[in-house]
Amino acid sequence: MKGIITDQILRYNEVLDQLLSVVTADGGKDTSRILQLVGKLAFYDDVGYRNIRSLNHRLLEMKRRNALNGMAIIRYNLRHFTQVHRILGHKSGDAILWEHYKRMEDLVGPNGNVARMNGDNFTAVCDRAHLDAVVAFLTETEIPYDEEQEQCITISANAGVYVFPDDYVFTSEDDIRSKVFSSYMAAMSGEQGQIVFYNESVARKRGKLTRLQQDFADALRDGEFYPVYQPKVSVVTEKICGAEALCRWNRKGENVSPGEFIPALEESSDICRLDFYILDCVCRDIRRWLDSGKEVVRVSVNLSRRHMMNKNLLSDLVRCVDAHKVPHRYLEFELTETTTDVEFNALRQVVTGLQECGFSTAVDDYGVGYSSLNLIKTVPWDVVKIDRSVLPFAAEDDRGNSGNLLKHLVAIMKEMGLQCVETEEQLALLKQTECDMIQGFFFYRPMPAEAFAEKLLSL
Repeated sequence: MKGIITDQILRYNEVLDQLLSVVTADGGKDTSRILQLVGKLAFYDDVGYRNIRSLNHRLLEMKRRNALNGMAIIRYNLRHFTQVHRILGHKSGDAILWEHYKRMEDLVGPNGNVARMNGDNFTAVCDRAHLDAVVAFLTETEIPYDEEQEQCITISANAGVYVFPDDYVFTSEDDIRSKVFSSYMAAMSGEQGQIVFYNESVARKRGKLTRLQQDFADALRDGEFYPVYQPKVSVVTEKICGAEALCRWNRKGENVSPGEFIPALEESSDICRLDFYILDCVCRDIRRWLDSGKEVVRVSVNLSRRHMMNKNLLSDLVRCVDAHKVPHRYLEFELTETTTDVEFNALRQVVTGLQECGFSTAVDDYGVGYSSLNLIKTVPWDVVKIDRSVLPFAAEDDRGNSGNLLKHLVAIMKEMGLQCVETEEQLALLKQTECDMIQGFFFYRPMPAEAFAEKLLSL
């Protein structure tokens, strides 16, 4: 794969030279050869990938033959590939992308087609017989990038799939495009999995998410978003020792659930704009509390994974906080756990940078998804927030598997010097495990800034 991109560009230039030489030599009489060369220029990009014209040509051909029935169309994006380029370099990244594409071409079969739309975004078509293998490949596969050192990287994709029904009747290209896009965006949100098949439920949800996304800019401008504060309580003293800032949205007098608008905004950089907006609000509140002489506790603010692609993230955060002259010790940044080696490395760099600037860091919802011990062994977190799913149920014997798991998990973290924050009401068990803090409805629900400021007066 070494030098493959340069080779592809050279071949593209060779095709141009061949076309010019044929036209010049016989005045354009060798039409079959000219058409073949024009086809290469029309259906391939300058690197060698099939382009979207190639895919559209194949679909149009199938439509004319009434052969779309039983076919599937897949739009996919390689997850976090920007980080692959950043960490492994563009040369290795390009080679990985090319190898993934060639393997996908093999999987879709002779009737299939794989076209590169841009960057690491592709659309493919295949018959139903090949779909299971394609989905398995897109879910996760290992691609080598340094054969001498036998180095491989795990690549996964977010994909939307539309399977043409057996009785499919073509209506319009826009109809197909809409269905594929709906399932693709559902996959990008991560709420329904990384591979999403189109159905009517997906279409309805897509419409709702689109409306939320369209409303976002006006809502942000009009100040419809605001933070509420959920106190964190010391397990030993049962007094407030911190808080988490949670975002709320009141749209024209009606509350929009975070479970609806957060996934919608996560689909784009809008979530990053919202995170900084909430951080700015929190800094204003902390500054006001400090100026009024209140005893202020550390407040945690959530950061989306989308921020991992921002190489200036650290300086942007510092600039926002320093604009309000808020000491860094009063802020903690919560990040969710990650699923790939590339994301993991970027996450570690961000956490280390935040700590060097004097901020506290926390991993949220530990115990869900990836949840490797490597996440807390390698990344130097200050706080680990154990997800409620790790806790025993109220009626469950705390000496059972769940209780033992929690006790050992907390013990490991204490040995590593980590604070353990919890999110449920099994207070007695948490005291036994020597967990430091608890956060949840058992003590306090999220409250407006004014109500939280009143609580600070009692500290």
